This record gives sequence, C-alpha cells and structure tokens, in this order.
Amino acid sequence: MVDRAATMQLIAGLGADNRLQLVVRGHLRAEAAALTPEERSVLERGNVVLITDDVSSASLITACDVVVDIDSSIAFDAVLLGKPYVRPRYLQDSSVKTIWDELGGAHQTDSLDATVALLTAESLVPAERDRTFEQVVFGGPGGAVLARYRDGLRSVAAQSRV
Repeated sequence: MVDRAATMQLIAGLGADNRLQLVVRGHLRAEAAALTPEERSVLERGNVVLITDDVSSASLITACDVVVDIDSSIAFDAVLLGKPYVRPRYLQDSSVKTIWDELGGAHQTDSLDATVALLTAESLVPAERDRTFEQVVFGGPGGAVLARYRDGLRSVAAQSRV
C-alpha cells in the first residue's frame, strides 16, 4: 500500500522547487487515482502540470528527463527507453520487496529530502541493474517478445518527438 499523504507531500515538495518541472499523470485506473479537492489544489500550485490519461506513456517518458513512480509498469518502459527511474521507496511499507530491490534499475530514495536531492543533482543517469534484469522481467520462453515490445515502444517514442 502506498502512503497517499506522503505521496502528496512529495508532489507538493517537488512542485515547489523552482529547479524542477513536475508533470503528473494519475494512474490509468482512475478510481485508484481520483483526487480530493484538497489534493487537486496542491497539484495546481507551483511547477506542477497535470496531464490527462490520453497522453501515451511512451510520449510522456520521451519528453521527460526522469521518471518518478511507485511501482507502476511505466517504470519498466522508462528503463527500456534508457531514462533514469526514481522510486521513492519510503512511500510504501518497508515490508514490500520488489524487483527493483532484487535486480536494481531504480534509484530508490528513503525520504522526501533524499528524493529532492537526487532529482536536483547536476546529472542523473539510469541506475545500475543486474545483467539478468531483462530476462527476469520480460523474458522466459519467447524472449523475442521483449525485443518486439521494446522496439514498438521506441517507435512510439520516436513518433512523439516529431
């Protein structure tokens, strides 16, 4: 379970930092991401841009420098497209263990301050990951599925740059 109040504090903190431009798209399962009026007011301040669900993940990832996310599949797309992925693990119960803990691929932060510091650093490159990451996450029999998915994702991303 993700700590919603801490997530809103993170968004407010990032949005208040004039070194950052924060683009927020709620999860596509709208009922899980429905905002209260108070939450919407937080998101409508500072350097925060709310976008609608009709913006594709690939075009969103292509347009950004970094993806910040809590365990949505968009993180895998970001990794495949070579974008740094930041996972503020403190927003989730510490008992939750994920593929990111086991195989890397994510910059994991343990506080709001650590997340802001990472995102405002001079540069941020994709996190190191285990060499088996792609095989474990996407592979198995029919490994060509990953190649087709990755190539399709790159194609959509390239089209969105035009």
